[in-house]
Amino acid sequence: MHLAIVSLGAFGHINPTLSLTTELVNAGHRVTYFTTEDFRKVIEPTGAKFVPMKSWMAENDKHNESKEEKNDGQEDNVAAVVPFLFLNEAGAFIEDVLSVLREDRPDAILHDFAGIAGTMAADILGIPIALH
Repeated sequence: MHLAIVSLGAFGHINPTLSLTTELVNAGHRVTYFTTEDFRKVIEPTGAKFVPMKSWMAENDKHNESKEEKNDGQEDNVAAVVPFLFLNEAGAFIEDVLSVLREDRPDAILHDFAGIAGTMAADILGIPIALH
């Protein structure tokens, strides 16, 4: 069985999948894992095929290279903003996910609540999804 995992590039989204990914690979399943380049070193040891994705959130981070907060004069309402961050992130890499999965179609796509690109890809390709 071939499974694709689509995850945001953040430890809170990646870490819960590492044991699952390792177990799936050890059980003989083929896993293709989509996330940002920063997580290559933690994904590849699981045995999954790592596919790097660009990140809208990283490119639009409100911090500069010295990690000082940028002052844009606006206070963000986190509850109102977060869903749009996830949507923008999905939009940044959905075409790349689709181009890979159209060539190497999985049997199912796994993702968490923030992996909207996983839902989009599954819907477009007619592939079952599993939420983790």
